Amino acid sequence: MANPDYRALAAKAHAEADAATLDNVRDRCLRSEAAFLAMAQRQDLGDRNRARREAELAEAAADYAPDIPAAPRHPVGPNIRIGRKILFRCPTRRKSA
Repeated sequence: MANPDYRALAAKAHAEADAATLDNVRDRCLRSEAAFLAMAQRQDLGDRNRARREAELAEAAADYAPDIPAAPRHPVGPNIRIGRKILFRCPTRRKSA
């Protein structure tokens, strides 16, 4: 879901306030404009923090070099791995003759 453009909504509310003839409608539109501008500031702050966190994670991932070899993608043997789940499968029993 895309973030709404709060600055455009604030500009629209300001234009509606300028066109309003009633005082209560003008006040309502100006309160809407102030609320939209506050939401835009919070959205900008969230975007800056998200970009900072992603940059820190990318830097940490670039610095990380494990000393042990990577584990095989699929376990060897009777167990089956599906994503994070490991299904344990008993070996088949042979019937004695």
